[in-house]
Amino acid sequence: MGKPWRMILARLLARKPNYLIVDKTTSVSEIEDTFKTFCARDDIAIVLINQHIAEMIRYTVDQHTASVPAVLEIPSKEAPYDPSKVRKLSQPSMVSNS
Repeated sequence: MGKPWRMILARLLARKPNYLIVDKTTSVSEIEDTFKTFCARDDIAIVLINQHIAEMIRYTVDQHTASVPAVLEIPSKEAPYDPSKVRKLSQPSMVSNS
């Protein structure tokens, strides 16, 4: 293996994971810390989180107001999707001066 490939492999191995698998043993603080870490990373543009997991850290999710990374709450197999829990974003109205 040549030097360029070794450098690429070293970079790949040094990367931190860009996912967290949540199960019944995962603590809320671990979920919250991971969410904050993902939002602070410059190599992550979208954070996908199951809605029922987002509810566990709702305060932290709602504190994230930046457009990047975008946070998308998605349904899961374990819990039904609840549209009433979706945070409504205000969009600027288009005003024309014609």
